[in-house]
Amino acid sequence: MNTRSTVALLGGQESGKTTYLGAIVRALETDSLSNLRLSSLPDDATAYDRLSEPLLDGKYPQRTKAERHVLDLPLRATRDGRVEEISLHMGDYDGEEVERLFKDRMQGFSPEWRARSGARGLLLFVRPTAMMPLPRLRVDELPTDRERMLALKANKEQKPRARTRKKADPEAAFGPGIQDQSRHPRVAAPDEPVRVPTVLAVVELLQFLRHERGLAPGERSSRGEMRIALLASAWDAVDPVWQRSGPAVLFRERAPLLDDFLWSNYHPEDLLHFGLSSTAGDLSDKRYREQYREDPHGFVVWSDASGRILRTRNLALPIEWALFGDEALTGNDFELVHS
Repeated sequence: MNTRSTVALLGGQESGKTTYLGAIVRALETDSLSNLRLSSLPDDATAYDRLSEPLLDGKYPQRTKAERHVLDLPLRATRDGRVEEISLHMGDYDGEEVERLFKDRMQGFSPEWRARSGARGLLLFVRPTAMMPLPRLRVDELPTDRERMLALKANKEQKPRARTRKKADPEAAFGPGIQDQSRHPRVAAPDEPVRVPTVLAVVELLQFLRHERGLAPGERSSRGEMRIALLASAWDAVDPVWQRSGPAVLFRERAPLLDDFLWSNYHPEDLLHFGLSSTAGDLSDKRYREQYREDPHGFVVWSDASGRILRTRNLALPIEWALFGDEALTGNDFELVHS
């Protein structure tokens, strides 16, 4: 049975897409955990090597902003006792392109982006540190109604009371984001421009893809027609509170706009939240880098129907789920993390 299945990657700048692509190429070549097998590579495997070889040395794969990684992986999967041939097309892009598309959303979508609308599944990467709420204005920095009325009566402009302002955080959106250790929204000054958060730009991209598929707001496509795997990347570095609660709770509480949009426009069984660590630790840490060289692996976590947090080293699990649905979650290599 021959099919062509396309899985598209979506996410903002530094959301972990490139590292995952490098790790998944290596995993599909060497690991036996996945139901997917890499049949072969093209004669010119330069694009694959640029992604996977740095990880063999314990380094993150890097690229120039002009690079595009479009991988066409010939895969095989054994399902119900028969072998299924799958041509898996995975297209990557510069994360800053998300910001540019958001700013020019009427004319900025290329044929490459339009082609993503036909994907069988989406891997939606969001770095947890980019899931902070919008900065809020401090109410007591503004004049009260009574102060404004008195100022009008006195025929003069009342200026806001002077306060020490917090320095604007340039990473509030389209980047690593505000550090996750903070539990409260950052306070913005009244005249400070507020940047668009990453999750809002991702919602805009999803709306475009839905429009290309002819879906009206709130209209759901047929079940299984497009599954969305939400991946909270760098899960190894997430606050232990969220690691115990699981990725579904993290998305619900820290990215409510995105979470509400998805649940309002897709069937619940076509959405699944994963925590992803492509390298199971920070390769910029010299001690961990040596551990990774000896045992290179990553992991994926998710919550089952009873709320238990499960983990596997099978990095291809989000792809398998996007292609095959919940039957991908019936393996026996899953480890219980929290119950």
